[in-house]
Amino acid sequence: MFQETNKKCVDKISKATKGESKMYPYHNTIKKRIKNGELISYEFVEDYKNIGECLLLHFKIYPFERPIRPHKYHEYVDILAAWKREGLK
Repeated sequence: MFQETNKKCVDKISKATKGESKMYPYHNTIKKRIKNGELISYEFVEDYKNIGECLLLHFKIYPFERPIRPHKYHEYVDILAAWKREGLK
């Protein structure tokens, strides 16, 4: 009986989540792109598309723009400082 109930629950969850995308390592991918030298520039934007305030990163390769929301700014301070230092050499 437990297995039958468990299977029904799994089936319901599968149907409910069908079509949802898997987790995308958004920030890890962006940080890797910066380290690989793909970043061209960045700017702070007050009203970006549907998200509002963000740090907007511009890249050489598609996707060309990647917005970073304010609660993640702290993760990019050191990375962008290092990127800037490298550009000044």
